[in-house]
Amino acid sequence: MKLLNEYIARISNIEDKVTGHFWESRFKSQALLDERALLTCRYCLKIQAIFKYKFQFVLPTYPQAKIAAMK
Repeated sequence: MKLLNEYIARISNIEDKVTGHFWESRFKSQALLDERALLTCRYCLKIQAIFKYKFQFVLPTYPQAKIAAMK
């Protein structure tokens, strides 16, 4: 598993033209300072879960899509 993760990280770093750990600088955190921001975040997470459930058998996961595109 470690070798597979390393391989995916190396390929992703080359494609994205970045260096470092896979999750480094790809995702950012944001402070939710008021109720509107909190509700917006909860809404986005709920929508994401719905799409994940609805399309889990249709769309490949991100690493699988990258590996398939390389072949």
